[in-house]
Amino acid sequence: MTKFVIEPHFRLQEWIAEEKGYFMAEGLDYEFHEHVRATGGRHHDMGGQRVGAYQSFERGRSADVSCACHWTVGLIDREAPAAALFSGPYYFAEQLGFKKVIDTTFMIATMIHGDPDPEDLRKYFRALRRAQRDLDLRPDRYTHYYKNEFPERFHALIDTRRWGPGERLVFEPYTKETHAETFDWITRHGIFAETGMGHRGYDDSVMSLEAAT
Repeated sequence: MTKFVIEPHFRLQEWIAEEKGYFMAEGLDYEFHEHVRATGGRHHDMGGQRVGAYQSFERGRSADVSCACHWTVGLIDREAPAAALFSGPYYFAEQLGFKKVIDTTFMIATMIHGDPDPEDLRKYFRALRRAQRDLDLRPDRYTHYYKNEFPERFHALIDTRRWGPGERLVFEPYTKETHAETFDWITRHGIFAETGMGHRGYDDSVMSLEAAT
């Protein structure tokens, strides 16, 4: 059986769980792959073409779980993070003097790639839940992990003491009602008007992992 692959992307919980041994404590047989800093921010280049998370999954990204935002994948290879949107890139841009245009909250879900064992996913999320408790208690102890994913050329400019905790993981069910409301919102705004967004229903799209919570 292949190992469960975890690829962090500017979210603190994976780093906390990794360095505190929470994944190991759950008995997860895994590999932890950091690719942004290791490749100077160019690990999503494909033949010189800039792509986002969805495209990299479609082309066979080698990770079972990634928390990469579609719009920030490949961002850090630019000379300055002027278009930064979330977590580490956002905090760095704010530190450099870029102004916030709008502040809002948003909801994320996990996209599963391939066919990982559901029990491995439960172990993964149980470890992240422990990490979230640590982050809620003392976020100042963990913001330095952001630096793990920035290419070295930015390190002299970074002061993560001023940065926030980033995305917070809230363990609650993704209901049919929420699924329906999301599809309705996308349809009303015509986001996939030309290509279509598929017709898979809730039961085909959502895996129940209540045991993780």
